[in-house]
Amino acid sequence: MDHAVLVAGGDADAALFVYLSAGSGELKLAAFAPGVAFAGQMFGTMQELQFSKSGALQVHSQNSAVGRYRWELTMTLAYRDKAVIVAGTTASSYDTLDTKSGGSCDLNLLTGKGKARKAAVTVKEGGMPVADWTDDKVPPACQWAGVK
Repeated sequence: MDHAVLVAGGDADAALFVYLSAGSGELKLAAFAPGVAFAGQMFGTMQELQFSKSGALQVHSQNSAVGRYRWELTMTLAYRDKAVIVAGTTASSYDTLDTKSGGSCDLNLLTGKGKARKAAVTVKEGGMPVADWTDDKVPPACQWAGVK
């Protein structure tokens, strides 16, 4: 009976609330992450919660509608050591005027391994609490052309 809620704020960002079952039908706040995702108000910029194929909770944000730089960022969350952590990130971007820019990035933050623009990369392993996530926490290997 766990719950997760993504709430759009007033500054084009969204806050994540994750509640875990504490028994007897009670829910306990396990994580609060203000500003965890970009939150647009129109088609192509709206944030959402989704599940991966393996059932992990994901926070998805995007800009696929406004301006020349288009991007998507999906954070995969996991529950480890009594904390909700960012276990992985998948990002992609492109420039509608320069088709050679942008690229994709897929990182497993638990193992520290992944790919950025089709090349193998390593990052600090272990993930981080989702409550500590901010736009500048996107690993440098995945920061380009407006992806945050």
